[in-house]
Amino acid sequence: RGLDEAVGEYITFVDADDAVTPQMLSILLELIQDSDIAGCGFEQTHEAAQVPAGGGQNAVQRMTGETFIQSQLLQGDTRIWSKLLRRAVIGSHRFLEGLTIGEDMLFLLSVIQPGTQITLTEQKLYGYYVNPRGAMEKPFTPSYFDQITCWELAEKDIQQRFPQISQDRQCAGRIGALKVTAAMLTAGKLSALSSEKRRAHQEETQRIRKILSEEAGKEDVKTMLPAGYAEKAGLFRISPDLYFLIYGTMKKMRTGKKSPEAVQAPSGQRIVCYMHAGSGNHGCEAIVTGLLTGLKEADRQNQRTASQDIILLTNSAEEDRRYLPESICSIREEQKFSEHRIKHVLYYLYRKVTGDRESFLRFRYQPAFAGQNPAAAVSIGGDNYCYPIMVQDLILANRMFRSQGVKTLLLGCSIEPALLLPEEEGGLPDSERGGFTASALLEDLNRYERILARESLTYEALKKALGEEKLLLVPDPAFLMQPAQDAVWPEGFLPGKTIGINLSPMAESYEARSGGARSACRALIKHILETTDQEVALIPHVIWERNDDRKVLSQLYQELEKELNKEQLQRVLMVSDQSARSLKKVISQCSLFIGARTHATIAAYSSCVPTLVLGYSVKALGIAQDLFGESRIGGEVYLQEHYVLPVQELNDPEQLITAYTWISEHKKEIRAWLEQIMPNYQSRAMQNAAAVRDIL
Repeated sequence: RGLDEAVGEYITFVDADDAVTPQMLSILLELIQDSDIAGCGFEQTHEAAQVPAGGGQNAVQRMTGETFIQSQLLQGDTRIWSKLLRRAVIGSHRFLEGLTIGEDMLFLLSVIQPGTQITLTEQKLYGYYVNPRGAMEKPFTPSYFDQITCWELAEKDIQQRFPQISQDRQCAGRIGALKVTAAMLTAGKLSALSSEKRRAHQEETQRIRKILSEEAGKEDVKTMLPAGYAEKAGLFRISPDLYFLIYGTMKKMRTGKKSPEAVQAPSGQRIVCYMHAGSGNHGCEAIVTGLLTGLKEADRQNQRTASQDIILLTNSAEEDRRYLPESICSIREEQKFSEHRIKHVLYYLYRKVTGDRESFLRFRYQPAFAGQNPAAAVSIGGDNYCYPIMVQDLILANRMFRSQGVKTLLLGCSIEPALLLPEEEGGLPDSERGGFTASALLEDLNRYERILARESLTYEALKKALGEEKLLLVPDPAFLMQPAQDAVWPEGFLPGKTIGINLSPMAESYEARSGGARSACRALIKHILETTDQEVALIPHVIWERNDDRKVLSQLYQELEKELNKEQLQRVLMVSDQSARSLKKVISQCSLFIGARTHATIAAYSSCVPTLVLGYSVKALGIAQDLFGESRIGGEVYLQEHYVLPVQELNDPEQLITAYTWISEHKKEIRAWLEQIMPNYQSRAMQNAAAVRDIL
């Protein structure tokens, strides 16, 4: 009726719960002078009638109606709001009555002719409110099939008036994908009904199945479908009842009891940190603490308050609440199948039928999406690519986040260069990549928006394999973590006269011969006690039951009990478990440190404590090279053997004693060198925070 009564030269549409900037119409009026239709971008708002901020680029595109259909309408711009149209272009075209979903797309398509001129700006001048009680959010009603009807009608209209578009394989595939997507969205609504109510919609169910049978199997269509839709469509084609069983049950479980965090979405652009196994690994804790410390400092320097939008997605919320600084971030725990057996069976059945391997990760990381999708997801377990058992979850999680439109960043990456090459080119076998080929691993790494390599050996290997466009060489954020002042000291600890030693089950799993690392440490401790007046502190850095440094260090102590006299044994101290910041305080007071855990050695390096690393991977070698590569200590250029002793090469206890002796003899020069370079090194570590903010 409004179109019938209108007498103005131009027409625009604004939904009742939306809002526009005061400048929208004047900007669109200027753009439409040489066109028939002008349009702008939009900003999703969280309150009804909320005026948008009006951001976005000023870039302007001009195109014909045919180009608009191909590049815009079929890609999602089906809206009539946010546009200004000449009334003469609309003419006698009207909305189809009886349709409630998709009728705006059909109207827009109907007014576009091959010669129509359209001008678009990227400026976000329209505020679009997603009404939680709106048409798209309501439970199933028969009118939900309107979205399928509209795309069927649109396809016929395009075939008749734009045959060149319908004959283009890519466009035809896109139209088919839109029909399949509409059908699956409708199927999703049906799955929420009880089986009794669903029986009244057998005709509609068969209509969905017919569309899927006609379209979903086409290659051009499958390549255009959102992630997971091809698998869901395949399951529905095989058995609608099985589809309804799985998805209906899952929906009921998902819409049941919600966590307190899910009630209200945090404001701002949320950043989720994932691949965090819990702060019982104090290296993981140190990465989180260093990164968030850097983010808060960067926000302070830029006079921005945004730290509340950081979410830590963790395998153990209890560990993180115990060890992390209070209120450093919002903590959410991953969902565990062990706590949801029915869900496990359903997801396993779904995965077996569809081959959708990401489904397990969507379940596991669902708390990251509670309330609203994050803007960015930061994988903080960047060295996990070195461990075959972790590679599958890394790849599936990255793919899952990207398929949800979330930008991903890989932080603190360390990866063995040989993992980036196929075996025939001198690389490691696929089993060392969790069964994935080198090309599959590179494809995964390419999905990240940015990769931050923590040391230069990894950086150079990635640059050769991927190019340097998305790479950045940035020190581990744990270098920024400040020591706590409330450390718990073992009785007898003498600051400046105690040598710290860390040994781990992880290092032992890589050693050349069973028990070799512990035997070497036992011989070294005896050597220290016999030749110096130094104390020895055994310092754990991971206390997980499955990977507990305390077990190895306790075994070491028990072996020493049999070989040392009482006076010597009193000089061997066991440091108790405490936070990463407190452990760093203890390590900072050591005169020298020998460590197997990467972040225990980072705590020493960043405190300028001379350090010998019992390494087992590229990260130990790379970090040592970056720190000491330009040094001339003892009149020598950098030699790896002075700073890192790979446990794979540790065959004789004398090797460790020899390496310790060199460090001990040059500890003053090493400390002076670290004091000289560390301020700049830690300043570079701030780039972790900058890179995370940049991808937003």
